[in-house]
Amino acid sequence: MKTREKSVIVEFTDNGRFRRYTFPIVNNEGELMTHRLERLLAGKVNLGERERSRDIHFVGISWHEPCILLEDLNHECSKLMEEIVTLEGQLDLTKLIKPQAIPCGSVNDKITFLVRRQLTLRRKLKRKLREAKAKDEA
Repeated sequence: MKTREKSVIVEFTDNGRFRRYTFPIVNNEGELMTHRLERLLAGKVNLGERERSRDIHFVGISWHEPCILLEDLNHECSKLMEEIVTLEGQLDLTKLIKPQAIPCGSVNDKITFLVRRQLTLRRKLKRKLREAKAKDEA
């Protein structure tokens, strides 16, 4: 999935001082590195060998307004849903999380929660699309 967002700002406390680090979330082709983003959202960040001995705690991710990544994820999920409906003629959304509109002026924690949900939805939709294509080819 291509995204217009190139990096995220991860916030930490370092021995009581507030710090921000920027991490890229796209590869050279502009494709979203979902595994890296999911690790960042969970606070699993490798800051290097010298930071391991310090008292560093994950605070959260600081999102830019408007949240371009969330918009791109919503658009990607909508496209995947359309493809599934085209192949199967229907899409049972009872087991899936529906895409949500981006609330204006949301706090970073709310946007982080929504990005996590959209990544989960995208993963489930991609799995469902692969299954639908396999049925169609059989």
